[in-house]
Amino acid sequence: MKRAGVAALVMLVCAVPAASADLAMTMTMAMNAGGMAINATMETRVKALKMRSDIKGMQQDVSVFFDAAAKQAWMVNHATKEITNADPSAMAGNLPIAFGEAAVSVKPNGQTKEVLGRVCKGYAVEMTVPMNLGQDSVSMRMTGTVWADPKGPGAEEYRAVSKAAADAGMSTSFIAQGPQAKGMIEMQKALLDAGMPLVQEFHMTFEGTGQAAAMMSQMGGMTMTLTVTAVSSDPIADDVFALPAGYTKK
Repeated sequence: MKRAGVAALVMLVCAVPAASADLAMTMTMAMNAGGMAINATMETRVKALKMRSDIKGMQQDVSVFFDAAAKQAWMVNHATKEITNADPSAMAGNLPIAFGEAAVSVKPNGQTKEVLGRVCKGYAVEMTVPMNLGQDSVSMRMTGTVWADPKGPGAEEYRAVSKAAADAGMSTSFIAQGPQAKGMIEMQKALLDAGMPLVQEFHMTFEGTGQAAAMMSQMGGMTMTLTVTAVSSDPIADDVFALPAGYTKK
């Protein structure tokens, strides 16, 4: 489960606003995987096209630094004082899995939801990613709902950094690792007009043939909910986005 916890933390590279104004968001993440409930908190701060997310939970204390202009993403483990490449494509390339093209669907569901006093519009999302693990064929299917604020404070800044990240082949989504990486970038593009996501609800399942598919299916579906609990536009110091000194870059 430790490996799953680390993966979930990397997935949390998510809902990133900013560009022309400073923006900070406090979020909670609730996940249930294989019957085990996991909770984490995250503070995301953005200035121009740089983002830092500090994530605590699942016995982890990490920070993710994202720079859209430089096309770089780094994960900092404060316990081990190590810095590793958090670019989703690089991480996926290190996995013993061959990924196919992701199929993504994003459609307005015609509903609204009030979050933090903002009226958010609902979007039904669906993503399927085929992959091969040796001789086994598996498809990861993710469905859910995204509730986004289309025009409130931070919405335009969110669109700017999301577009910059997608153009750089990167995702600002908290599900931005392994089989989800390509699909989340496409979903990010499809949601650009939606605004700033304040609640994201997903259900993930695995289907296919072979031993790998059977093992993944036995784990049961995984559910994740990311909720923004506070938003601030107070100025943020530039040094917040500098990688910590004295850490080892791997």
